[in-house]
Amino acid sequence: MDTTPPAPAGEPRPRDAEATRRALLRAARGRFTVLGYDRTTTRDVAHDAGVNLMLINRYFGGKPGLFQAVVAASPDPLAEDESSRGDIVDDFLDGLRPDAWPEFGSHPMLLLLRDSSVDQEIQDLRALAMDKAVDRIVASGRGESGGAAPGPETRLRAQLVLALLSGVVALRSMAPVEPLASVEADDLRSALEDAIDALIGPARRSRASTTGEQTVARSGAEGSPPVQIVVRAAERDDVSALVRLRVANAEAHVRLDPVVYRVPGSEAVREHFQEVLSAGSPVVVLVAEVAGEVVGMVELVPLPDPPDHQILVPRRAADVHTVVLEGHRGEGVGSALLTAAERTAAERGISVVHAGIFARNEGAARFYSSAGFRPRGTLLSKELGPPSAG
Repeated sequence: MDTTPPAPAGEPRPRDAEATRRALLRAARGRFTVLGYDRTTTRDVAHDAGVNLMLINRYFGGKPGLFQAVVAASPDPLAEDESSRGDIVDDFLDGLRPDAWPEFGSHPMLLLLRDSSVDQEIQDLRALAMDKAVDRIVASGRGESGGAAPGPETRLRAQLVLALLSGVVALRSMAPVEPLASVEADDLRSALEDAIDALIGPARRSRASTTGEQTVARSGAEGSPPVQIVVRAAERDDVSALVRLRVANAEAHVRLDPVVYRVPGSEAVREHFQEVLSAGSPVVVLVAEVAGEVVGMVELVPLPDPPDHQILVPRRAADVHTVVLEGHRGEGVGSALLTAAERTAAERGISVVHAGIFARNEGAARFYSSAGFRPRGTLLSKELGPPSAG
């Protein structure tokens, strides 16, 4: 199969040095990314760029210099030097989208993953680029380790993270393997975060919580130590966990009553939580962690005051929605979340919290009733069926 990149048809010959450099870099980038270093020839690059072969030596000093310039000019798929682990995951997944590199074309990592060259200078360049990527992964965890200098094992684990990310690119582009080759980038998030958590710790940026952080000890199973539950404000890096919780909760409700409930699309849920966690949103989202894993959430949604024409006495109110992963129910996670949500509501001047529960959801009704929630009016409804034709 011919994998040679097609020459740009009818592209005008560059007339100045900067345009020539750009044309050569663009042509070389395509060749190196698809064919690798050894199989790329400077003659083909010059032909693709529509310039004289000798100009590669003039501007780059030959093929090694051209490759070095391509690598230096390529975008970084692992975010910036000051990024957190969460940023690295976000930026890597963004880079897997089909339209992620409109100027570059293929994924930048492919430059370093294609067949290795026997040229020592090229091997050294690849090693340097990989070392910089590992440095970035190591630096992403400095805040969590108190800024301590990384040891050999830390660097080894960071290299394993890079190997994981590189492998994802390779198995999606160089040697496509299903379902990895065609799965949506966001659907990889959970598995990637779990793997990175196992290697170097949670992919979550460390910053002060706006509502404070509370640790609660709850009794575990008989003969087991108490469960330590950490309740804190949700952060941007928690979005994937929040999506998993919302979707899992929806699936459980659909099993309960498929007529009333549905499973929303993951992307719509992700957009919702990204919006409510943005600056200025009145919605409060708290999460509960057990052993570093987000296992529950509570969402506090302030309600508008009744308009002047209505007869209800104005009171600051909010809806509350609590979700706990099935394997962690009965550990006190829901109670810890609800207590924190009530405290937060009171601090914001909210005097009434509502928990909307459908009749069939008996488990949720028992949970909120045990926390002091009582019926407040009755919502009556009548199914009218589809509208009649005409």
